Amino acid sequence: MKKIFIIILIILLIILLGGCFMYIKNRPKKINNIEGIKSFYYFYTVGYHYEASIVYEIECDDKCTLKIKPEGVTIEDASIYEIDKDVVEKLKDILNKYRVGRWNGFDGNDRNVLDGNSFELSVKMNNGDEVYARGYMKWPRNYQDVKKEIIDLFNQYE
Repeated sequence: MKKIFIIILIILLIILLGGCFMYIKNRPKKINNIEGIKSFYYFYTVGYHYEASIVYEIECDDKCTLKIKPEGVTIEDASIYEIDKDVVEKLKDILNKYRVGRWNGFDGNDRNVLDGNSFELSVKMNNGDEVYARGYMKWPRNYQDVKKEIIDLFNQYE
């Protein structure tokens, strides 16, 4: 009887340790510093009507392009601009100022709200790291400050 109890205890311990290992292994990596932005995508909603979203999207290769989709406009009709690398540097400074890399893996959702606002943010870097966060009526730390500074940065193009 003691042997069976010990075997069951060992099996439960193995399962518990395996679960802890899988949790740690699959946990999103926190990024301390954003460097070398290859692409940036930021989407947020401002209401419940058709095309009630705003999108800022940057793609950088030899040159960098910025796509802006204002509220009420389809993504197909978004404006596209060629931007200087120092605009991307300013964006990087904003993201690092508020430690947005620590947002990686944020997935907030207020299930008690059915008609609220949401956001999605993705930053891909040249080294292969990515920051991805999203939320629905829940926001990571300093979200409103980051949103305001991003809007201010890109307002010069609208």
